[in-house]
Amino acid sequence: MITSKLTQQPLLTEINPAAKNTATSQQAKTALKKVNDTPKDPAESVIIHKKHFELFNSQPAYSKVNLMAETVRGADESMLEIDKQIENMKNRLLEHVKHYPPFGQDSQERVKLMKLFSAFRKQIDQLTIPADNFGAMKIMADPSIHGDAGDWDIDLDSRGNHMTIHSQQVHTGPGGLNIPELPVESTDEEIYAAINNLESAAATLNQRRGELSADF
Repeated sequence: MITSKLTQQPLLTEINPAAKNTATSQQAKTALKKVNDTPKDPAESVIIHKKHFELFNSQPAYSKVNLMAETVRGADESMLEIDKQIENMKNRLLEHVKHYPPFGQDSQERVKLMKLFSAFRKQIDQLTIPADNFGAMKIMADPSIHGDAGDWDIDLDSRGNHMTIHSQQVHTGPGGLNIPELPVESTDEEIYAAINNLESAAATLNQRRGELSADF
């Protein structure tokens, strides 16, 4: 959300630039992508993200706002994909427990389902750290794992114009969507509990999408 110690009119003039300003914004996005080669080493990843923030902070206000809009769109797209993943996984669990004759607790079908659930959780967590959108990572990721994650406070200019994009954690851990693992030996009752948990996760995700939208 944009706030100002003065009036917002000077900012509105500044973030609606002419064609040359659009070109500058595009140059900023291109520069950001050049330093976005995602490393395999997590420690190196933190360094790359810090380079992103340094480059971002050097941009004029209109470029920052345009890049923030792109960031929010990217985060929202990831959240939509997470919602699809949750719905698909919930349906797979329902199909399994409603199957007749029922699958045994130690059946290969049960083992495959639990492995699929584990992969599903990993996919959600991966969606919260998109390689091509450092700002979306900051908004969605788990701060206990990714130290740069959290609220994003942006000073737009020297006149006090300010923007805050609040953290909307949608990873699988506590503080996020809270989707715990399902062990291989899970009972039908535990699977039904996981289904209810996924419904709660979907509701939390929808709420956080709304809160993200309200921030921008």
